[in-house]
Amino acid sequence: MIDKRLLTNKTRNTFIIALAIFVILLIAGFIMLKYDVQGETNLPFNLSKINIVSTAKEETVKNEEDKWQMNILQNNDIYFYIEKNNDYRKDVVIEKVIFDNFNIIEENNIGEVKVYKPSEDESDVYKYKEEYEVSSVEYKGSLVTNNKFLEINNQGGIVEFSIANINLGSYPIDQEQTLSADGSLLNLINANYDDLKFSIAFDMTIVVENENTYKAQIILDLPVGDITQEGVSTQEDNELEDIVFKRI
Repeated sequence: MIDKRLLTNKTRNTFIIALAIFVILLIAGFIMLKYDVQGETNLPFNLSKINIVSTAKEETVKNEEDKWQMNILQNNDIYFYIEKNNDYRKDVVIEKVIFDNFNIIEENNIGEVKVYKPSEDESDVYKYKEEYEVSSVEYKGSLVTNNKFLEINNQGGIVEFSIANINLGSYPIDQEQTLSADGSLLNLINANYDDLKFSIAFDMTIVVENENTYKAQIILDLPVGDITQEGVSTQEDNELEDIVFKRI
C-alpha cells in the first residue's frame, strides 16, 4: 500500500520545483524583454548626438544642344557624434563604425535616393557622382578622425555621410539670373516638400576591438524642414531615445 504522506510530499515537491522553474523562466523573460526595449545600458562608446543639414545643390552641365543647364538635387548631410563612456571600466578602443542595410521605408514621390561617402577633394566635402555612391559606409579606428579617408579617432569622434535625392530635374542657366545655392533651387523645377520627403532606415554598428560589437537601427525622416522655403534646414537630436544598441 502506498504511503499517503509520501505521496503528498512528492506532490508538494513537484509543485515547488515546477513553481521555481516557472519563476526562473518568468524572470528570464522579463530580463529579455527589458533588454529588447532598453538595449545596452553601459556601452563603451555612446552615440551622443545626430546633426542633419538639409538643403539643395546644383551641378552645371551642357545639354544635347550644347547649352548650359543646372541638374538639381536635394542633399542631407548627417553627422554622428560618438563619445567614450568614462564610466565604462575597461580600457577599449573603436575598431570600426559601420553604416549599412539602407532601406527606404516611406517612398519619395520624385527623384532617386542614394547614399554618398565624403570625397577626398579638399574643395568639396561631397561630390554627388557615381564613384562616391555607396551601399555602406565604414569608418576605421585611427589615431585621429579624418572623414575624407573614413577614419575615426579610436576614442570617439564625429563621422558623417550624405543621403541625396538625385535626378529631380534640370533648369536652363540664364546668365543674368542670380540664384541662391540652397533649397530655393527646388522651386525652379516646381519640387515641393511633400514630393521630396521620405523615411530611411539603416543599421549603425560599433565594433570595439577585442571586445563586443553593438548594433542599432536608425530611422530618419528627410529632409528636415521645408527647404524650398527655408533654403537650409538643420536638426540636432541629442535625446536619441528610440535608438537602442544591442550586442551581436
